[in-house]
Amino acid sequence: MRKTLEETERETGEQLRKSEPVDREIRERAHLYSDEVRTELANMSAAERRMPAILELDPQGREGRKATGFLMTDEQSASPHAHRVITPNYGFWRARRSPVEVRSIEVFFSASTGGGPPPPPVHNAI
Repeated sequence: MRKTLEETERETGEQLRKSEPVDREIRERAHLYSDEVRTELANMSAAERRMPAILELDPQGREGRKATGFLMTDEQSASPHAHRVITPNYGFWRARRSPVEVRSIEVFFSASTGGGPPPPPVHNAI
């Protein structure tokens, strides 16, 4: 058993050493992403920051803020592929009358066409 544990420890150490460069690269990419988002937020005016966040999933050559990986848009220029980002309201979860009162009901729908996202009319219906 001791021999098995020593072999396992040695193999695990080797695997960790081999995966270290990949892990480091993943951490650096995550850090760069958070820096991009912070920069994007800093460049927004106060009026832009108060607007509802809508992500355009099908930008079709449009330009705009892209730190999130998606183009951010407004309600007037949003396409059928746009999704509004929901802001959590933590006060909603605070019990008002009774600690056992129902405060939410979650309903989840999903659609798949087997090769990508569902067509826009189906997606919007869901």
